Amino acid sequence: MLRLIASVVILAPLAVSGASMCSPRVVSGIDGLRGRVSPTRRPSSGATLAAPYEQESEVVEGTDMSEVVRNLNAISLERHRAHTVTADAPPSTDPFSLVADDIAPLSGSVCDQLSADQQTLMESAQYFFGAGNARQGKRVRPVIVLLMGQATAQPHHARAESAAADADGEGSKWYGKQLSLAAITEMIHTASLVHDDVLDAADTRRGAEAVHKLYSNKAAVLSGDYLLARASIALARLEHAEVTQQMARSLESLVQGEIMQLRSTAEERLSLEYYLTKSYCKTASLMALSCKSAALLSEHPLDSDAAVAAEKFGYHFGLAFQVSVCPHTPNLRPEPSRLTPRVSPRASVRPR
Repeated sequence: MLRLIASVVILAPLAVSGASMCSPRVVSGIDGLRGRVSPTRRPSSGATLAAPYEQESEVVEGTDMSEVVRNLNAISLERHRAHTVTADAPPSTDPFSLVADDIAPLSGSVCDQLSADQQTLMESAQYFFGAGNARQGKRVRPVIVLLMGQATAQPHHARAESAAADADGEGSKWYGKQLSLAAITEMIHTASLVHDDVLDAADTRRGAEAVHKLYSNKAAVLSGDYLLARASIALARLEHAEVTQQMARSLESLVQGEIMQLRSTAEERLSLEYYLTKSYCKTASLMALSCKSAALLSEHPLDSDAAVAAEKFGYHFGLAFQVSVCPHTPNLRPEPSRLTPRVSPRASVRPR
């Protein structure tokens, strides 16, 4: 357990500052990019049914991401601090080595889930999972999901030393779900990359042609959709309603982040709060909510310290990852409407 915690500290030193669990807030009105709840009335077909349907009901349309970020920053689990970045030496554990054997077959496992009758759809969806010439990436997201799953494991999740002896044991079933969650997270992330490259008109990704350049814009959009569809099916097979809800929130955040980037005003591009909220949506949200889901699969309650800390870890890790790999200050961000065709605002740095 100490080695696992040490590996988490290596991955995101900023995460030790605290933790928080955020839920969508019911609000009213419509305000730009923020999700809102609006009152609605149901029409009636006759006088006898008119009265019940005249009552207003609220339809949830989304989440206020600015409030999510504020809530994540507001709650601290300082009492659980076990490591101080400024005072303690960094642990010597290599976090990637702890799950290297589990991550190795990930691409093959995902490709098996992406088989399709239509050859172009299958090849484009499998492109970043070994079927194309592009690098397969560092697999950071599935690594932190598996490490978080192990760090939050309950005593009865321990697996037998022999895989054969534990083939049908509770430990293997639990870790099998953690492996599925890791693959789901990478599928969602990859789908966002494919779609982003279409929106940004990017020529390359991971040292090779972008999917839309190799095939077409339509094929790229459909392959990203297919990745999300297959990830959703795998998510449903986990048979965990709370995990499904949390991962669905990550999809909402990804879309809102992309819209924030496309429609930002000159004033908003000068706002640090806007930049961090957008970075949360586009990068940190998936990490935060997949880490939280790993804790939920380890049977921790939704509002437990373990689940809250897991979400806050992923939040800080994601922001640190985005800022350190792509250190654009808000006022240096190019305005999307002024970009020339086939020029990406991330052409020189591909942070994800």
